[in-house]
Amino acid sequence: MSEIVATAVETTTSLFKLKNQELRLDVPWANFDVDADPMRLSKVVAKLLINAARYTAPGGVVSINGFRDGHEIVVEVEDTGIGLVAEDVVRVWDHILRAARPGARAKGSLSLGLSFAKSVTELHGGRVSARSPGLGLGSTFEVRLPQAATGVLSHA
Repeated sequence: MSEIVATAVETTTSLFKLKNQELRLDVPWANFDVDADPMRLSKVVAKLLINAARYTAPGGVVSINGFRDGHEIVVEVEDTGIGLVAEDVVRVWDHILRAARPGARAKGSLSLGLSFAKSVTELHGGRVSARSPGLGLGSTFEVRLPQAATGVLSHA
């Protein structure tokens, strides 16, 4: 996972600098290996980072957290952005969803990239979820993947 997250961060760093946002990393990836296509999964993490940056105001914070939960490797992308209303937390994975944005129009569709992220994650035996305490309170998007049985990264 360290390679996957590092590639995603490298791909999106300029966006965070452009928007004057802080990107925080808490990813202790020792022995956090998954049977996966690193290129595709780095695109999944990058899509989550891009959406977080898009819906977070300049000066906001986006965090990547990684941890093991049983036999799963978890990557969370958390932001201080516009958040989601309860019904959108479920619908966010649909192909077309415009995020509600207090006081302004949404900047495009959330879900085209999120639909891709969901499909790729599920192809790797994982799952995705979203949660938000409400509008204006940020969001957290989570990717869960099975840990590699061998403890060695392999390319699916």
